[in-house]
Amino acid sequence: MNSDCRQARRWLSVHRDGELSARRSERLARHLAGCPACRQAAAELEALTVRLAALPAAEPRAGFAGRVLARLPAQPRLAARPLMPATALASVALGLWLGLSLQGEPALDEPNLPTMVATAFDVLPAGTVSRNYATMLGVAEE
Repeated sequence: MNSDCRQARRWLSVHRDGELSARRSERLARHLAGCPACRQAAAELEALTVRLAALPAAEPRAGFAGRVLARLPAQPRLAARPLMPATALASVALGLWLGLSLQGEPALDEPNLPTMVATAFDVLPAGTVSRNYATMLGVAEE
């Protein structure tokens, strides 16, 4: 089997699914026209596809989902996270600041941007890791 045959065999299934580009489909057709071994592989793939399509759909037995779920280890419920909104707001503000600072011409006035970021960090409760990190970065006051 040469490299053309190896490539053709990789393309057979993609072609069968209708996802091969027109250019590659033409190249595959030319190869299949001159290669009996790859034509045979294409015929076998087609026959296999027809046989698989004729099989009945598998249906799980009653209670299958319940049995699977019962075997999973119990996951402790996470407590409500009061910092989630503050963290999300800080992430958005940081993303905006980074995005705008990486562009050549920011959409917002630059003097207001640090104020906007600092304001986003002001909602973090004192003593939390997020607040301490923001203080360390200099975007929140102690």
